[in-house]
Amino acid sequence: MKKIAIIGMGAAFGDCNTLDKLERSIFCGTSVTLFKTKDTSNIQAKDLSQQQLLNVAHAALKDANIKSGKTVAIILSAKGQSSVPPVLSQSSTLQVDDIAKSLASRISVQWDLICPSFTLIASENATFKALDLAQTLLDNQEADAVLMGAVDLVAATENIASVDGGASENAEINTLSYDRNANNTKMGEGAGAVVLKCLDAARQNSDRIYAVVDAIAHIQQQTSSHVELHVADAIAQVCSQAFAQAEIKPEHIGYLEVFGSGVDAEDTAEIQGLIQAYR
Repeated sequence: MKKIAIIGMGAAFGDCNTLDKLERSIFCGTSVTLFKTKDTSNIQAKDLSQQQLLNVAHAALKDANIKSGKTVAIILSAKGQSSVPPVLSQSSTLQVDDIAKSLASRISVQWDLICPSFTLIASENATFKALDLAQTLLDNQEADAVLMGAVDLVAATENIASVDGGASENAEINTLSYDRNANNTKMGEGAGAVVLKCLDAARQNSDRIYAVVDAIAHIQQQTSSHVELHVADAIAQVCSQAFAQAEIKPEHIGYLEVFGSGVDAEDTAEIQGLIQAYR
């Protein structure tokens, strides 16, 4: 597996329309307006969400200094309404997929990109599926670079009322991951995009490299009545796989980015799994 370089980025989350603003708000613990579309209709909010993804994709491609006519594959992951009734879930999924395909087509036309586009319906492991696909495209030299983007197409009013997994919403205080005051999920809206390239090619082209992906590892979780134990074991196992792929040891890791959902059972399981992996 060839190492992947991240050479371009773009993001907009709430009123943080750049990554720098988002980083500052997190570091300083300042309040962030999570829903810019809260006072708009559902249709308007969804249109704005689509435009948001187009904007961040444009920013990421520009940041990566991608030129028109290049072979750049597009992988978009979109999330629709999480509280769709079972009888409507299939049609809703198709609608979200159609929107994602339309957005990918618009990006390709605007930038005159010569390469296929792919869409994924957002799920727990959508990011890893997208990375796996990007890895394959780059390793097989089917694309010189890959644009990976994601957006939540749910309108603000729907999103506030519906939280995946049935967890309640924390709308009281602004907290960070693993903050002692963290209390369940804090909903928001946004879109993000990165441009990926094989590390050797990025170095040869003197691209600005934000980060390098040394290994990609994930496993499919199985349903278990003992959620905390199962998730902890899964996390420890997937970390071991990543260490082996990257040919490194746990003690070589100097910084660890965690999920930190704010849900006590999930965060406890994650910490237990990481303790196992990094012993």
